[in-house]
Order: sequence, then C-alpha cells, then structure tokens
Amino acid sequence: MSPATQFYFAYGSNLSHVQMRSRCPRAIPYGRAYLPDYQIDFKENGSRCGVTTIEPALGKFVEGGLYRITGECRKQLDRFEGYPFTYYREKIRVFTYDHQEIMAITYVMQDHFYRAVPSVGYVRRIEEGYKDFRIPMDTLRSAYNSVKRSVYHREIRGATHARTNRSAEMGDCTSCAAGHIFLPNVKKT
Repeated sequence: MSPATQFYFAYGSNLSHVQMRSRCPRAIPYGRAYLPDYQIDFKENGSRCGVTTIEPALGKFVEGGLYRITGECRKQLDRFEGYPFTYYREKIRVFTYDHQEIMAITYVMQDHFYRAVPSVGYVRRIEEGYKDFRIPMDTLRSAYNSVKRSVYHREIRGATHARTNRSAEMGDCTSCAAGHIFLPNVKKT
C-alpha cells in the first residue's frame, strides 16, 4: 500500500460500492473484515431517522468492508460523515477472514445522539453493501430489530427526546422503516 493511501472500515451505507463510487471515486474495495468487541447500532443524526454507528460490546463483533482510500477520499468521507460534529474518526484494528490484522480508520457517532429507527431506503442501501461484500444479513437484522423495539418502548413509556417530540408535532415519521406514529411526552402534574 502506498504511503498516500490507508484503509477505511465501512459498516453502514458506505459498504455499498455504488455509494462509495459516488462519494470517493478512487476508493478501492479490499475485502470483508470484522471488528471485535463492538456492535452496530442506529442513532438519529438530525434527520429524524437512524443511521449506523458502532458501540463497544464485549464478545460481539461488527462485520464490514475495507476500502483503500486516498487522503482526498478521507477528506470527502469527513465531509459526508459530518466529521467532527456528528461522527468522529477513529483508528481501529480489524481482522480479515484470512487472518490479516489491519489498522484502519472508521467513523463513530458522537455520544449525544439518541437511538432511532432508520429509513427503509437507508436499510436497503446497507443491504446492498452487505451483498457487495458478501456479509450475512443476521447482524444487520438483529441491530434493526433491537432499535425498533427500543424506540417503540421508549415512546410508549413517554421517555421520548426532543427530536421525537418535534417529529410528533409534524406528524408520523413516514420515512422511518417502523412506520409508527411518534407519541408526544405526557407531562405529569
């Protein structure tokens, strides 16, 4: 690998080769890899619906794809990922399935965002990337079902956050895959 390139570990919509070609035309898919002791989650980024992030989870792992990227590519990814306000960039150690240990960068969502259900279109883009890298869909389905249950229960308990309350004022989040109506907080007297 030339000194002007580095590895980027994608685990969400950037797994899609089509999306990466539009964002970073010089990115080269390298292969499938996994990040131990992490799991996928979905959090809102100001769009009312969830986008992927990763969080520490002992004993679990995130499957993703590696790209070789240039410095210019990294600048483009920084812009698309909202670095450093929405996501921060982190150096991580991932493993390929032929036992290579590779240092890569990835993007992790800032801690102050809440869990949120992703839109159907966003999930389809991730599925496209899973197919591109031949990643089984199990982990994605599990993360998606977990966030759906979590957000639904949070809304029923009335423990919604400000973003959800604004969504309730605007009507239901029809772009979200859950297709449910956000319930406003009920104030106790």
